[in-house]
Amino acid sequence: MRPYEGYVEHVCAAIRSAGRLDRLDVSYFHNTPGPSEDRALVDELPEPFGTRVDPVLRRIRPLTEGRLFTDPRLIAAEPLGDLLNSLAPHTATAVISDAGAARGHYDPLRLIDSLALAKALKERGRTLVWLNPAPRDRWPSSTAGQLQRHLPMFTLTEKGDLDRAVAVLHGRPAPVERPL
Repeated sequence: MRPYEGYVEHVCAAIRSAGRLDRLDVSYFHNTPGPSEDRALVDELPEPFGTRVDPVLRRIRPLTEGRLFTDPRLIAAEPLGDLLNSLAPHTATAVISDAGAARGHYDPLRLIDSLALAKALKERGRTLVWLNPAPRDRWPSSTAGQLQRHLPMFTLTEKGDLDRAVAVLHGRPAPVERPL
């Protein structure tokens, strides 16, 4: 995400100034906040070189261990559990991450870890969207291409995508191929 750092900071500043929010917390992570407990599920996939984790999707448990950072340089770490426990019921969450799209890279472990994070956020009844700074045409060959099958993902650059993301955060349903 380093190439998008300035843009992401701009988006966060815009959210702070335009959003009528009770609270806005921003946390950072590199690739994922931590490894899920279910990384061995990759070995159980019927197509070891395939990109879909559908056969094991229901068995991916919510991420409970890991760390987030309070700064974009990833220096000041805090336990992921502390953030999850501090969230009020029905808190809307936006994850801003390229999910491997910047490099055009697919990683099944990263997909499982990302889905575990999404499950941890949704488990507490939160609305979740994934905002991707990489152009949509970079998603198909990356982890992002599979992640978007399971949760609402929007670009930060396409006209109307941020409006659609905000609508989902306010409770409007977003169709996904295989919801969590």
